[in-house]
Amino acid sequence: MLLASLMPVKSVAETELKVLTPPAYVSIHIHQLTIVGTSSAPIVEVFLNGSRFGDFTVRDSYFHIPLTFGYGLNEVRITEVFSGAVETADNSVKLEILCGPASADKMHRIYPEHAFHESGLDQYCVGCHPRPANTEQQDETQSYCASCHARLSHDQGMASKMADKGCAICHSKSGHFDSGEIITRPTHEKCFSCHPDKIKSFDQEYVHGPVAGGSCTVCHDPHGSKYEKSLRSAPEVLCYSCHDFTSEQKNMPVQHPPFETGKCVRCHDPHATSNRWVLVKTSETVCLECHDPEGTGLKYHSHPYNVKPKRPLTRKLELSKQGRLECLSCHNPHATNSEHLLRITRKFTCLGCHAEKH
Repeated sequence: MLLASLMPVKSVAETELKVLTPPAYVSIHIHQLTIVGTSSAPIVEVFLNGSRFGDFTVRDSYFHIPLTFGYGLNEVRITEVFSGAVETADNSVKLEILCGPASADKMHRIYPEHAFHESGLDQYCVGCHPRPANTEQQDETQSYCASCHARLSHDQGMASKMADKGCAICHSKSGHFDSGEIITRPTHEKCFSCHPDKIKSFDQEYVHGPVAGGSCTVCHDPHGSKYEKSLRSAPEVLCYSCHDFTSEQKNMPVQHPPFETGKCVRCHDPHATSNRWVLVKTSETVCLECHDPEGTGLKYHSHPYNVKPKRPLTRKLELSKQGRLECLSCHNPHATNSEHLLRITRKFTCLGCHAEKH
């Protein structure tokens, strides 16, 4: 590296690499985080999950690293760069960042939730970001927050309804850099303060994971989005980011059209329903809305439906919650390697019940 060859040589023992925020083990609900730290080196090199992420310049002993990553456990390693220095544990730090919906209490003991505004960091912030005299007025106009959070002040296409309500409706009006004051309520409580009608609709038997965890912002960006419903990305991309088993199905030869075109919400409710697999209606109703050309209901389909198998199954077939046969017992609603979206070949699907026909 030419740049490194021009840097002063310095002993590893003299380095002062320190991460101010976040702590070494944290959990977050969004895909972006800025790491702030100090170093006596001119440059720090960053590795994310074992791959080189980039170099970042150290100015006045401080560095800022904006990170973007996916769901799951992410390992970040930051290393000081000096001319001729050997990379050792003495001039590197590691962070573990768990990204995803609200985690269980056991995981919280390892990876506590994190907000950028940490108590005790005022001395590092106010030098560049002085607090305004009237923090309440500044919060209402968003100019104070936008001075640091410039990304949120840009036009993001289809703007959120929150844009004209100011930051203070969800975040504290206090100018103090303290997580307890900046974020005062759990995410879902903030959402329900404007969407009280959703509380009852979410209280159903089958609830989508992020909703059950109170993590609305896993799917929705409260600041704004170019996608409908303030989604963080296109629905098909958003669903596949968590339901990775569908990635394998995307390569199968027989595709169900709604799945193939990313129209997951045509069959599934993204929040909660009273139907298994968070289906918008019963599996029978969902299937017959498309697969009933003569409008005769189940009479169009000759195979018995909603009945219990007369004998033990010899093949793995999906039965309803009541142990009865339904469309999804034999057909996979996403994709398969067999014709007609059969879970296994036609011959062996039938033999699951009719072993005597072998």
